[in-house]
Amino acid sequence: IRNQKKTNICKMSETAGGMLDFFVEEGDVAVRCAQIAELRDYVADPKFVKKVREISAEAKKAKSPQEIGDVTRKLMKDPRLTQCAMLGAGVKLSVDKEDLKKAARDGDIEKPSPMKADDLVAASKITTAIEAKQKGNEAFEKKNYARALAYWVRALKLNRIQKNDDEIASI
Repeated sequence: IRNQKKTNICKMSETAGGMLDFFVEEGDVAVRCAQIAELRDYVADPKFVKKVREISAEAKKAKSPQEIGDVTRKLMKDPRLTQCAMLGAGVKLSVDKEDLKKAARDGDIEKPSPMKADDLVAASKITTAIEAKQKGNEAFEKKNYARALAYWVRALKLNRIQKNDDEIASI
């Protein structure tokens, strides 16, 4: 069965001209995206992660040329997914903010999250809700709104966790 799956994947990616190779490889496609510098910020957006995983699942299931074509056309509408496919194939392709704005205006993608990977990493190092809120306020004062948002989201998560810990401790 394993060899049969591999054969289907090989046939599929040959048929699609290699566009789907990045999406049919073993493992989590979102993790592979996070390992490529040009794609790292996309992974901070949960909507993108969901979409890239959906494309991967569809690509792995596609067998007929029609199904392969449908998946390829779907990923070509989103400049981020196209960039994943091209970078995964070793072809440099850059996507700028204007490409993303146009895709959002055309309805091909949802508006991306303003938070970037660096913002989320910085926020993840904070261990208390109060500190995360303070850092968020400081970032906001410096007009670094994406970083502020990342800290505030972290503060809310930590607050929820700490409340649960308090409830458990009181039992």
